[in-house]
Amino acid sequence: MASPHLPRLRVGDAFSSIEELDEVISRLEQAQNTTYWKRDARTIEAAAKRVKKPLNPALKYYQVVWACVKGGRAYKSKSTGLRPNQKTVRGDCGACIKVCASRDGQKLIVVKNDLDHNHPTTAVSTLRCNGDVVT
Repeated sequence: MASPHLPRLRVGDAFSSIEELDEVISRLEQAQNTTYWKRDARTIEAAAKRVKKPLNPALKYYQVVWACVKGGRAYKSKSTGLRPNQKTVRGDCGACIKVCASRDGQKLIVVKNDLDHNHPTTAVSTLRCNGDVVT
């Protein structure tokens, strides 16, 4: 559940560069004791092939989805049983942030903001990818 002390990130918020948005997401990760990863992304270069409006290159992405490291896409094991008991941090957490370019192509707009995690988000329960405990 989203807490009132989290950094402000609401549907409709606009950002003029990807760096500005990355800063807010970094603060959100620290406040929530969690990590988000870029699950899906379409770059400005790829979108320019399909979209006829001018796009701000400072945005870097036309569309991007950040998902909780314990969620994102459904995990399906490809195990053959040769290495039993292999674990993954992936689960079914639905927390995600979806951002798209504005109609004029000059800003990134938050279109979905689901910050509700279905797992504990305490500092002790959250590990970074390199194994360091988030404090």
